[in-house]
Amino acid sequence: MNICSIEEMIKQKKHLKRYIKWLIFFVLIILLHNVAAQTPPPSLDHEKLEKALTTIDLFELHRYETILKELLNSKSSPSRYLYNYYLGKIHLRTALYYESKSKENKTLLETSEYLINKARDKFKRVVRENDDFSDGYVYLAMAYAQKIKYVGYPTLLRYATRVDKNIKKALEKDPNSPRAYLVKGIQAMYKPPDHGGGVDKSIPLLLKSVKLDPAFHEGYYWLARAYVQNSFKGRDEEKSKDYLLKALRLSPDDYFYQLGLTPDVQIPEYKKGKKDSKK
Repeated sequence: MNICSIEEMIKQKKHLKRYIKWLIFFVLIILLHNVAAQTPPPSLDHEKLEKALTTIDLFELHRYETILKELLNSKSSPSRYLYNYYLGKIHLRTALYYESKSKENKTLLETSEYLINKARDKFKRVVRENDDFSDGYVYLAMAYAQKIKYVGYPTLLRYATRVDKNIKKALEKDPNSPRAYLVKGIQAMYKPPDHGGGVDKSIPLLLKSVKLDPAFHEGYYWLARAYVQNSFKGRDEEKSKDYLLKALRLSPDDYFYQLGLTPDVQIPEYKKGKKDSKK
C-alpha cells in the first residue's frame, strides 16, 4: 500500500467520524424536540389560583404567573385568552395590593401603576382573542377605571370614555353582568362631579350589581367604600360597616376586606388569624 492510499484512508476516516458526530447531534436534536412536544403543559388549578388571588398570596401568584406564561408558550394551548385573562387578574390584584401598602411610598405607587398597565395590556389581548368573552371587556374597563386615579385632564376623560366603551361591549355580551355595573360604579366614584361622576352617582350602580347577584361580595365591598367617602354628603360609617360585614361573610379570606376601611369601619373578628367564617 503506497503513501497516497494511506493518506486517502485517513481522510476518509476523518470524514466518517465528522459525519457520525453530526448525525448523532441531529438525532439528539430530533429526540429532544419530540420529548418537548410530548411533555404536557403544566396544569392550572383554578380553585387554588382564585384562592391566591383572594388572599393575595404573592408566592403562589408568582408561581401561577410562571405556569400561565409556560401555557402561553405551549403550542397546544387551546384557551390562550383564558391564560391572558388570569395573568391580567394577577397583575391587577397585585397592583391593588401594592397601592394599599404605598401610603407615601412613591416606589410602591409606581409599581402599582406599572402592574395596572400590564393588566390592561393582558385584557386587551383577551378581547382580541375572544371578542365574545364579557368578562374580558369588564376587566379591561376595570383596568382603565383604576388608571383614572393616576392621571389628570385631559387623559382622565379619555380613560373614562374607554371604560364606558368596554362596559357597553360587556353588557352587549352579557346584559346581566354584575361586575359590569360594579365597574361603572367604581368609575363614577372616581370621576369628578362636574363630569357626571360622584358617589351619589356611584351607589345606584353598585346596588344594581348586588341586585343582579345577591352573593356578589365585591359589590358590597365597594358600597362600603362609597359610604365612607369624605366627599359624600350622605357619608354613613354604620351603613359602610354593614356592607363590609356582608362582603366578609361571603368572602372571609379576602385580603382587602380584612383590612377594613377607616379606624371606625373595621370588623375585628375577620382580621387575619381571628376570622370566623360562620359569623
